[in-house]
Amino acid sequence: MTRFQLQSIVPAAALVAVLLIAPAAADSKDDLDAALTALRDGDYDAALEAAARVPDGDAWHADAVFCSAWIQAQRGNAKEASDAYREVVTLRPGDSRAWNNLGSALDDLGELEDAVAAYDESIALDPRYAAAHNNRGVTLDKMGEGSDAAAAFRDAIDLDPEYAAPHNNLGAWHYENGDRKAASRSWARAAALDPGYVSPLVNSAVLDFEGDRESVAETRLWNLVKAGRATADVWFNLGVFAHRRAGYEKALECMEEADALRPRHAETLNNLGVLYAHAKSSRRAERALRACLEIEPEMAKAWDNLGLVLFRAGRYAESTEAFQKEVEFAPEAAFARYNMGCALAAEGKVDAATTSFERAVELAPGHVEAMHNLAVLETGHSKPDASKELALYERILAVDDKYAPAHLSLGRFYQSEPEHRDLKKAFRHYERFVNLGGGDPKTVDEVLQTMEAIKLRLRRTR
Repeated sequence: MTRFQLQSIVPAAALVAVLLIAPAAADSKDDLDAALTALRDGDYDAALEAAARVPDGDAWHADAVFCSAWIQAQRGNAKEASDAYREVVTLRPGDSRAWNNLGSALDDLGELEDAVAAYDESIALDPRYAAAHNNRGVTLDKMGEGSDAAAAFRDAIDLDPEYAAPHNNLGAWHYENGDRKAASRSWARAAALDPGYVSPLVNSAVLDFEGDRESVAETRLWNLVKAGRATADVWFNLGVFAHRRAGYEKALECMEEADALRPRHAETLNNLGVLYAHAKSSRRAERALRACLEIEPEMAKAWDNLGLVLFRAGRYAESTEAFQKEVEFAPEAAFARYNMGCALAAEGKVDAATTSFERAVELAPGHVEAMHNLAVLETGHSKPDASKELALYERILAVDDKYAPAHLSLGRFYQSEPEHRDLKKAFRHYERFVNLGGGDPKTVDEVLQTMEAIKLRLRRTR
């Protein structure tokens, strides 16, 4: 089976939703004043209650709805935020800030085309509104429109060179396009413009880690933790770094911190599933992975990890179903076909497993594990073909002569296959297997005993 994969990602560029509401004038509604005061104090419940008391049709109703919409967005309630912002732009269609924030809420809902349309409205009303250009770029990047996204970030920078977010986001675009030097410059610029902005510091740390400056990368992020500035992305990447160094306990601690700060984040849940599985906590691993797939049902690697957890628990039919979902979302991935073949073989479905392994080899002709399993399964067919089995072993060794399992299987093949029985060849392959150190101690001991028996047999036949 393939190993779990823990994926390191550059943290997503944060959308910037700007709330610009002036304090209500002396003759404004007391309720709106109370809402804004509570908002400034961070008492969101009180602010929502006060804003809700401003009646529909009142001159200040649009401002009250704007206040409520912004709070819902801060709480992650994208649907409620988008509905409220739609009400604001209906009441006040010339409000470029409301159109921008509506775009942010729609982006959070995954309604990306509508989000871009909202940003376009904002920009049409205020062409020099840098935040709308920046946010438009973030959404375009999610849509796969990288060049247009970069142009939007550059527009935002041209309009406001001191605005840190588009520098950070342009750095992410450079990184995605393989220009690490340009990415580093953009992130350094973003950090210099806003020393309190954590995202470019995290991104720079990722770049350091990937550039073999692991200690520098970790020091950057632990300094943020010590300063009380750790975000979910800080803990997430600390978890990734620890996992890469096989520090699994520390990786799990960091990922749990990330999950606490940012619940229901698919990548974090996927990685938690990996780490719980490594800690032999299969139930927690399964829960984390299923939660991940509720959020992103098309995440192929999460289906792969879930399949592995179920396989190791002996739940082969469920494992097969998980790998089938992985194949659905990653049809050209050889390892997905290979894993499904393993699960099908464990269920005793030899023909279906053979088909899956054959597809894996078609997709990756050098996939020695899939070829080996095809050879092993050959004996399970109603009409086994020993010559086909032998040809597969020979093909494996032509690709990788140091693939120990093939030498073990060839030893057994030459020892027991009637038409190809050759004890000298069996002994050589067993010896090669032992020298490669490719087996567990019990298997190696059994092979050594078999080799002694073969030596005695050969001496008697001289």
